Formats: sequence, structure tokens, C-alpha cells
Amino acid sequence: MASSLVNYVKTQFAAGYSNEQLKAYLLQYHYTPAQIEDAFHEASLQAREQKTIARPSKEKIAIAVAVGLSVLLIAGFGIYHFSGKKIIAEPVSLSVSLEKTSYKPGEQVSFSLAFDGGAPEDPASLMYEIKNIQDEVVGSQADEASLKGGLAGRKSIPLKNDLAGGRYYLKVSLSAGGQSISKTASFQVEEKPTLPTATSLTPRTAQQCPPTCDDNNACTKDTCGAETNFACAHETLSPCCGDGTCQSSEDYRTCLADCTPPDAAGGDDLFRGKSIFETIDTIREVAKSDYSRAVSYCQGIEVLSYQHRCLEGVAAGSGNKEACEQILDQGAKDDCYFSFATQLVKSEECAPITRESRRDQCYMEFVMKGDYTVCNNIINKYLKQSCDSMKQLSHATR
Repeated sequence: MASSLVNYVKTQFAAGYSNEQLKAYLLQYHYTPAQIEDAFHEASLQAREQKTIARPSKEKIAIAVAVGLSVLLIAGFGIYHFSGKKIIAEPVSLSVSLEKTSYKPGEQVSFSLAFDGGAPEDPASLMYEIKNIQDEVVGSQADEASLKGGLAGRKSIPLKNDLAGGRYYLKVSLSAGGQSISKTASFQVEEKPTLPTATSLTPRTAQQCPPTCDDNNACTKDTCGAETNFACAHETLSPCCGDGTCQSSEDYRTCLADCTPPDAAGGDDLFRGKSIFETIDTIREVAKSDYSRAVSYCQGIEVLSYQHRCLEGVAAGSGNKEACEQILDQGAKDDCYFSFATQLVKSEECAPITRESRRDQCYMEFVMKGDYTVCNNIINKYLKQSCDSMKQLSHATR
């Protein structure tokens, strides 16, 4: 225990000051409660060793107070000088606010940072950390600043390009003048779509058939191989249901695509004994020769999901997408446009699809068949990158 503090306490006790008054006074000069209690105890022990304690005059009290205060100031300076630790006039405060709550891998996590308090001359050490829910550090960055005038500004820390999707949080830690404080803010990292790699794609060699030779004609046999010099060949089949001619061996019961049922043949006659799926297939065949009658058959189906599927088949069978417009549910209508575009192999028919993700999926059906003219129509940047990569690879292998 410093003898200067004990002597000062003895002097003030002798001057008539109470423990509470003296303790409140010493706390203002940053003595700890433990130091003050130890000084009180030591001063009391020394006082009991003295036989008589003379009560000083007011002049002596004033001199003793002045001397004691000088001792305290000198002692305080000594503690500051030799320990290297400063007394913080006020606690340091810190606040952190994220600019948004969801990020993609590779993005910068931007946040607003503000702190104040402490001694103006104190340097401040800052640490920014990105942690997952297992409290593992997946990114960090250090910074230095000064407490002078406080600080407020915008900071950012990058996320790794291969960071897995999930919940993460930002932790900002500040150390200054012997004080430490930290704040956290949580955010979500989106899942990154998996893109096909160049090694996962099979390059087309010079002696290889196209992805498909389907000419959308049911009355041709489509072939390709060495015998055709790896070019598509289409052999006409005859007789054939679907060639537009009702042959003598055909009627509306065996080939609705070519033979129109008589007016007397109602739906009951056409669909008798058939399941709903067989009925829908039959109506699709009717649509090839009689679009209006096929639509009216579909509208007679009471279950809406089956009715939508029926109209979808009529659009593809007749080549008339107006059948899709008869569907009121937007999701089912998009599905109808999707089926119409892919079955007729017309990429431009993907355009009426209203849902962006479904429209991109429609275009990707053509990309997978080697049609890269649709790449610029794709909205999703990852799917567009995939399309462009496949296009470049296709050009490189030619």
C-alpha cells in the first residue's frame, strides 16, 4: 500500500472527515474501492498505535488538504507514466448497422460503423470478422482509427466466392484505452447455383450427329449415322396417320388426325370406355383436324387441372397457341406456353411466359439441344453464364 495514500487518509481522519466523505473524494481521482479500503484499514492500525492524536487547527487542515491533494496528483501521474495505461474519461460506445440482410457469395458486406467516447488521444484497434453459426471465422479484416472526435463511416468486408449458403454474422470488435467492446449483426448468404463445367460437357466431334433429328413430323422416319454421313435423313412413311389424308384403311375411330368425325359422333361415342388421360390424348388428335371442336371437348371437362392439360394438348396438337389463352390460371397458362414452345421446337414461343424463372427454363430446353441463339434472352445471370460457356465450348470444338 502506498504510504502517501495512507498518510493522506490519516491526515483527513484527523481533520474530522468521515469514511464516506473521504471515499467519495478519492473515487473521483480514480482510486479503486479496494485501494481505499486498504488505506482506511492501515490508517486505523497506525492510529491505534499512537497514544494521542491531536486535533489540528483549521489552518493545518487546509495545509494538509493541499499537501495531500498534491501527493495524490503526483501519485496519479506516476501511475499513468510508469504503467502506460490512461484513465478513460468516459466509456467507449460502438454501433454497427448492415446495409442489407442478404448477400451473394463474392459480394462485399457493407455496413455503417460509429463509435465515440474514451480519451481523444487514444488510438483505436478495430477487427471485422465474418462468422458462421458454428462461430467459425470465414473472413476477417483489421483496421486502425483514432477516438478523436469519434468516428462514423461506411466499411465493407468481402465474402468468399465459394462461400456456402446459410446464416452468418458480422462481429466488429473495438479496443481503445484499455477498454474493449464488440457488436454483431446477422445476415443471410444465398445459395450459389451449380454451373456445368467444361469438363462435364461432351464435345461434339466432327463426325457426330446433331443432338436431335426430329423434324416434328409423325409421318417420317428420322435417322442419322455413318450411312447418312452423320446428317439427318427423313424417310416418308405411308400410309401414315397424321399425313393429312384420310386413307381407306383409316376412319375417325382409328385416326382422328386425318379423319374428321361426323357431326352425329358426339363426345360420348368418342370417349366411351376411356380414362381421362386417354380422353385427353383423343382430344389432342381431334385438334389436328378440328381445333374448335377439340377446345369445346376440353371445356366440357369439369376438373380444372385436367381441363388445363387438355387445352395444353390441343395447343400442341393443332399448332395454335390460342388454346393456352383459354386457361385462366396464370401458372397453368405458363405451363401451356412452355409445352407449346418445346413440342413445336420454336424458342420464340417461350416469350409469352410471364414467370421469369419458368421462361428461363423454357429457353434452357433449347440450349440443351444446341440452340445458343437464346442466350441473350435468359435473365438469370448464372443460367446465362452457363449458356455462354456452352456456346464458347461448342465453337471451340468445331
